[in-house]
Amino acid sequence: MAAYEDDYIKKLIAAMGDTLAGALIGKNGDMDSENKEIDIVLSEEDLVHFRIQKFLRDREVNMAENILLEAIEKKQSPKYLQIAKEFYDQINKYTEKQLEECNFSRQEIIEDLEHIQKLYNCNA
Repeated sequence: MAAYEDDYIKKLIAAMGDTLAGALIGKNGDMDSENKEIDIVLSEEDLVHFRIQKFLRDREVNMAENILLEAIEKKQSPKYLQIAKEFYDQINKYTEKQLEECNFSRQEIIEDLEHIQKLYNCNA
């Protein structure tokens, strides 16, 4: 993997994190009161997150990616953005060989991140 490609992926992931932080933190830097509550019931986002993690453990990256993108295209929530950031952080750490074994590529990572950026209006 070329160094510029890795830097670009990291930049896209960082932009996603910045957008997430902006969505969760108010103007004064305080967490919104809504975000201080802890949900006892699993949300739709939590279930999606668990499914993605299960597929990642099984090295079924394409299945995890499909679930993530389908969820994000339906609803651009801050939680899905957080899940996406975690997902792409994880698979970006895979070696080229690991990605190939999962039938995935760095180019797919870049394309997905750019697609998500457009959905969330993020800038890298």
